[in-house]
This record gives sequence, structure tokens and C-alpha cells, in this order.
Amino acid sequence: RANVKDFGGGDLRDILAGVDAAIAKYPIDPARLGVTGWSYGGYMTMWTVTQTNRFHGAVAGAGVANWQSYYGQNLIDQWMIPFFGSSVYDDPAVYRKSSPIEYYLKPENQIDRLDRTVAWFDKYLK
Repeated sequence: RANVKDFGGGDLRDILAGVDAAIAKYPIDPARLGVTGWSYGGYMTMWTVTQTNRFHGAVAGAGVANWQSYYGQNLIDQWMIPFFGSSVYDDPAVYRKSSPIEYYLKPENQIDRLDRTVAWFDKYLK
């Protein structure tokens, strides 16, 4: 129930609390954190990097970036309603706010992506 109308939000808070606990207990460099996942973990990877700057590398596989466009595929809509609180037709905003693509499209995130891409090419092609 913690994720109803806050899909990914509660999970991210749990992940960050776990990261903080691991950093406090083990010799982990917080400036060198990465995140990865597949399927729901892929979604959480995309969600994580659009919500916090704590992770400096990410690899997402088979995650959903846009819950609005995914709605209705493979009968997943019946699974989604309990988490989002309604259908995408009745409350599209709740689906939009939980879609990583919405945050990626912000101009400052586009600039960040381009800066990182140029830095990657500089590192490996010079």
C-alpha cells in the first residue's frame, strides 16, 4: 500500500536507506555509487537516476520508462490499477509522475546527459 499513487517512491526511499546503512557499515565510497537492474529493477534504476544524483553510473534493462504508454499492454493494466489507484484514463497524472521519462525530458537533465556523453567520448577516444 505504500506505493499506491507513489509508484517507485517508497521503493526508492527504501533503497536509499539501505545504501546509507551500507555506507555507514562498510568501506564504500559514496562518490562512486552505481545502480543497475532488470525488469522492475530496470524501472527502479531509471527512476533512481531521475530522482537523485547520488549514483554516478547506471545500467537499466527491460524497465518501463513511460507507464502511460505501457498501460493496456499484455493485460498489465489490471495489475497496475491497485498500485496507481485508478486507470490511466481516469488519472493520467499519477501515471505521468511515476514515469522516469517525464524527468529525463527536463532541459537540465538533457544538458546533463549531453555533458556526460561528451565526457565519455573524451575519456575513451582521446
